[in-house]
Amino acid sequence: LTNMPSLDHLNLHLTYTSARVVVKNAPKLAELVVTIDPDCESIELNVDLPALKKLRCSIDPGYPIMPVLKTLLRAAPHLEEFTLQGDDAAADMDEIWKCCPSLQWIFLEDSENERPSRFK
Repeated sequence: LTNMPSLDHLNLHLTYTSARVVVKNAPKLAELVVTIDPDCESIELNVDLPALKKLRCSIDPGYPIMPVLKTLLRAAPHLEEFTLQGDDAAADMDEIWKCCPSLQWIFLEDSENERPSRFK
């Protein structure tokens, strides 16, 4: 997706074995939802998310999520809220905070907890 000047919300559902995602020139994109299916083995990201305030990722248990998260978080210098739904054991919270200094909240959601865990 390139040259999307009015795009403010985007849902990406990655279902293929290999996915290449490009998001450029979307200056109003404030909310991004990324869902990664179990069949997705390889993800290549080329993203620029200058206006992103909210990021939500839903992952399959066991998926090596940190490389994807690092790329997304570093591309979003003004991110305030990050929600991780799924297997949060694969996420390194210290690394998430380091990648995105503007981050104010991390929410962890899984099927066992009715309410998300919050970190500030």
